[in-house]
Amino acid sequence: MTKAIPSDLIPFLIERNIMSDSTGPTFARSGKQPDPLPVCAICPKAMWYRSSKRLRAFCRELRTITWQDDEVEPILECDGYEATLAPPDEDRR
Repeated sequence: MTKAIPSDLIPFLIERNIMSDSTGPTFARSGKQPDPLPVCAICPKAMWYRSSKRLRAFCRELRTITWQDDEVEPILECDGYEATLAPPDEDRR
């Protein structure tokens, strides 16, 4: 089960490049620190994009916008994230 990352740890993780491999560069550069942090912030399937007014995440797994900067109920856990990180199932080859 994925646990939400406390938002006060985000700057520390980004500064030390701990999240850089799995955090979208657009999200990292945005300076946004949502509390709680949506799982989309660290999911490789999330495609972050920014307009002049908004920051949003599009999920390539769910094929929908999963987060935007006025989100009141962010996604904290997701099977798509878990499946992305899971090792390949040898039985499915």
